[in-house]
Amino acid sequence: MSKPAIREENGYYEFLLTHYVTFTGMMIRPTVQCTFQDVTKVDELFDNIAKTKKLSINTEMATDSIPKLSDIVYGKAIASTLKRAVYGKTLTDFKNDNSAYEFGVIGFYMHNLDLLLSTTKYSKQEYLPPEKVRILYTVVSDVIPHRIKHEEFRNGIPMLMYSCIRAMTRVEVS
Repeated sequence: MSKPAIREENGYYEFLLTHYVTFTGMMIRPTVQCTFQDVTKVDELFDNIAKTKKLSINTEMATDSIPKLSDIVYGKAIASTLKRAVYGKTLTDFKNDNSAYEFGVIGFYMHNLDLLLSTTKYSKQEYLPPEKVRILYTVVSDVIPHRIKHEEFRNGIPMLMYSCIRAMTRVEVS
């Protein structure tokens, strides 16, 4: 079962595992009023929850398993449809942090991809994670303004594709 958080048994608090805390879509920055004076207390809280859970993070995806867009059923049509969605935030909304902005764009299109694949037209076809990565990578490569960092490789794959894989990674909690 994939979960973005693990919760204390009574639901009094939770630890977010794969995303930032946000309020109305804006990241909340720690302030003196909301920071723990003793960080070991946070570790203690987390350890108390985690000792009853089994956590595993799967970030592996064989790059040779990622097909070409043309080899994916409706791949080009899905990518074309997704590109019509407009991400409502700008780099300025992320205080000019390119990485945070790009991860936001990837998350936006990943969510829209999931919605699109659940429609009647596409729901009869099963899309595996490598196919979703290719579609997502194709879209964000066209939407995100190019910068030199995009020419770098992570684990032998283009940086933006690696970011797409990371975004699709789920923390398994059992």
